[in-house]
Order: sequence, then C-alpha cells, then structure tokens
Amino acid sequence: MLSHQQLQQIQTLQQLCENIDYIALKLNWETLRTRKPQDKLDYLHYSGDLLTGFLGVYKFGSKFEICGMVHPDFRRQGIFTSLFQKAIHATSEVSYSSLLLNTPSNSLSGEKFLHTISSQYESSEYQMRWNSAHTQDSSDENAPNNPTYEITLRSAVDDDIEELIRLDKEGFGMSNEDVLDMYKTITEDGLENMYVVNSNGVTAGKVNVVPSEAQTWIYAFTVDQALRSQGIGRRTLQLIIEQEGPNDKELWLEVAVHNPKALKLYESCGFVTQEKQDYYQYTG
Repeated sequence: MLSHQQLQQIQTLQQLCENIDYIALKLNWETLRTRKPQDKLDYLHYSGDLLTGFLGVYKFGSKFEICGMVHPDFRRQGIFTSLFQKAIHATSEVSYSSLLLNTPSNSLSGEKFLHTISSQYESSEYQMRWNSAHTQDSSDENAPNNPTYEITLRSAVDDDIEELIRLDKEGFGMSNEDVLDMYKTITEDGLENMYVVNSNGVTAGKVNVVPSEAQTWIYAFTVDQALRSQGIGRRTLQLIIEQEGPNDKELWLEVAVHNPKALKLYESCGFVTQEKQDYYQYTG
C-alpha cells in the first residue's frame, strides 16, 4: 500500500519523465491508489530524499504486467535493473501464466532496457482521446436515432456478475481461471465504475468508466457477440460522452492494434490516437 506522499512522489517523477522523454507512461493510477495493505507490488528507489526510480507490478487474473521509470538524471546506474530483479524474485514465489513488460512504443530508455533481458514482443494497443471536432456522422441505420432502439447504461450490481463474467470471457478471450480470479478481486473492492449496457431491457454489454483528477478512462468495453453490428457500441459510447463530456476532463480509452473494427468505431465517435503502448513477454 502506497502512502499519500509516495503517490505524490510517483506522480512528480512520472510528469518529469514524460516531459523529458515525450512519452506517456501507463502506471494504472486507479490501481496504485487502491492497493491493499497486504499488497507488496510497488518498488521504489530513493537517492537521498528524492524518488529516482519506480516499478509497479499489476495483476490481471493469472497475468502480471510491469511498468516503471527512472529519473532522467539517474539513468544508466542500474536502478531499474535492481527494481526489476526484486519484482521478478517476488513474482517467482506465486503462480502466473505470463509476465508482460509495458513500455511506450517511442520510449528509448524502455527499448534499451528490453535489450538487456530475455523478452519477446507480444502485442500493442492505442490510447485514444476524445475530440469533439473529430466526431463523424453515423450511417448505421440501426443506431441511435431509431426510436425503437433504446440503449441505456446502469451501474452493475452483484446479481450481474454471472453475466459480466460471460461477457468478459466472450469479448476478451479470457480463460475461466483468469476471469474468476479477476472478479474475486472486483467483488472484494465493489463494482464501482462498472456499468451494464442494456438494449431494450436486455443485457447487451459491459463497460468500465473510471474517473481520476483530470481524466476519465473507458476500459473493458464489450458488446454481446449475438448483438453486434446493431449500433449498440456506438450508442453506448455516445451515452458515455454525453455523461462525461461536460465534466472538463479528458476522455480516454484503449484499443488493441489488431482490432480494426473497434478502432474504426472509436474514431467515428471522435476518439483520436495519441499514444501507442507495447507489451513484451518476459521469457527469462
């Protein structure tokens, strides 16, 4: 569990690294802020009183992801290697299916570090920000202006969990083990920020909408396979935009590079690609 002071120090270091390197680090702030006291997943390095290195480990089902950074003035001193070795030692004591290292695709320091360890490219995703000037008119005859086609969003409740599990398995190809493990954590923390998409009263999809101080992120958005190509995804995004747009916060989402249909949908709703994140499988 991170203290308020540590969170502030991590945020300051992140801003410095991003400004110097012209990158966007994915530190999963909604996770960092809600670590439990028993969680030992964050590794910090200090030079005197100054935080000069940080590495976070994030558990998603049976998978681990790692992302971190080192102060620009303290690089090439083995700081990140030391933090990484500590994290690897800790994760070796538990069972997991894969360990992914996340780096912005344009991070030179991230690329250099990956050359020092055993890793293999796994996948990439785009981070997209909503811009009203880029919204396109929809030509989908089924979506939003059809008066018989009602799409609504409501907060998820415990009775929805079985259906949410089905949608995650179907939409993201998650194993039964991973999705059950994920929902065990979710139910311990509550279903805050998770929404059910209804189409004419029928559960049609799910989405997470997670606000922070300056941004709101859309995660884990999927539509029931049997109900796709009916404008449900587009109308859901429009509802979220209508709900979050007036809040003066940037609205962001992520999409896998290999998902061109979703990418096209997001672009038509006004989302513009800003960053690209790469993931590498650790093979050491």
